[in-house]
Amino acid sequence: MRVRVSDIDPAVHSQLQLTVCTVSAEENAPHPYYLHGDHCSNGYFQLKKPVDALDGKAVWDICFDRLSVICVPKKNKASMEKAMEARLRDVPTPSDCPTGPSAQYTQTNLAQIRLAFSLTYCDIFYREWLLSTVFSDKIVSDKEKKNIDVIALNPAEAPMDGGCTIAIHTKASTAGIQKGQVKVHFSCFNDIKRERVVFVSDVHELRKHILLVKSPDVRHETTNDRLKAEVSVLSNGFNSKLLDIVFFRQSFPPNLGEDANI
Repeated sequence: MRVRVSDIDPAVHSQLQLTVCTVSAEENAPHPYYLHGDHCSNGYFQLKKPVDALDGKAVWDICFDRLSVICVPKKNKASMEKAMEARLRDVPTPSDCPTGPSAQYTQTNLAQIRLAFSLTYCDIFYREWLLSTVFSDKIVSDKEKKNIDVIALNPAEAPMDGGCTIAIHTKASTAGIQKGQVKVHFSCFNDIKRERVVFVSDVHELRKHILLVKSPDVRHETTNDRLKAEVSVLSNGFNSKLLDIVFFRQSFPPNLGEDANI
């Protein structure tokens, strides 16, 4: 992971300080998980950089090669309260964040966090200024990630011009998976350009055991009347097995207008 601070001006900034800590994924509130690694102490990351050490550069790149999130097991209520007390006592609360969670952490929401990045700087008069806090995407442990195990799709044939609703059936329930975390890939071979192409589609509707998605327009991928393709579902970094689908070119009757030969 890498973070870049840009627009650094030696005429304004004398020293920069980046602070990173964990917050809850839903409301950016203090979280009992803590950080461990280079430049970490008391459960959070903090690094200072004098501007004159940047050799005139207007950017500061920070690499997090040795940064780990240490999980606190949810043994009982007392252990969680103790972990939260340590978090509130030892880790500074970032700007734009609540001072505490609105409700107690549960087994469901405990393993979902974000990283909060807070940047402060000292000006040339050594006055400290606090900038707004930015947050990472949601981080979920591999144990908590859920992938979608697909078993079939219906219909198995669809028109080439796209827009057909395809129902992809799943083996297990999709409960706990957000629709925005799922993408459907339609892969086929373009016999004109002699290369494989992939169409990425959003899920139109996510049900307990069914994903509904619209088929892509593949009319320009072949000169034939039928085109074989493969469908896979990508969720939380996991790819499902491949399902087969066939696209067919629709035949329309001639337009019986004034110029039609009858």
